[in-house]
Amino acid sequence: MSNYTEFVTKGGEKLLVKRVPRNMLSRFALRLPALPKPPLRRVPIEGGETLVPYEADTPEYQAWQAAYESVNTDRNLKLAMNAVHLGVRLPKERRAEIVEDVAELRERAASMGMDIHPDDETAYIWEFVLGDQDDLAALNRIMYAQNHPTEEAVKAHQDGFRNDVQGQTPGEVPAAAG
Repeated sequence: MSNYTEFVTKGGEKLLVKRVPRNMLSRFALRLPALPKPPLRRVPIEGGETLVPYEADTPEYQAWQAAYESVNTDRNLKLAMNAVHLGVRLPKERRAEIVEDVAELRERAASMGMDIHPDDETAYIWEFVLGDQDDLAALNRIMYAQNHPTEEAVKAHQDGFRNDVQGQTPGEVPAAAG
């Protein structure tokens, strides 16, 4: 598992983290429920009518905003959980130790009418190990780091270009080489 980076959560749990395939997450996101569209109202204009959005202080707009935030939050949680499923593992020696904890968690979740991730390892990491937003943000930096260039890499790339090269003015004829 050399392509994994070790990460220790605030709670002291060691995790193995690797790059997450962004295209796979994008395809997963396409299967999630669509975000609701903002409500529109009909406004008469010369020769007919047109659709315009409601103002932000109207009940229609506020109902839409609440629905949008609810669906968006649910989508973001599902995407984050699947990113964890694709990019985070427990060390091999810990995987056998979690079986009873996850079984108990599944019983409790079922008694409350809740679902948890179907994969035991992902369910354990998501429900027990990730203690707060800081842990998840740190994992995201590792999972997505190889997909985005670092500031140092961008600067090195920019420094690779000569800044003393003078360009031509459009329409200008280059001077003949002498």
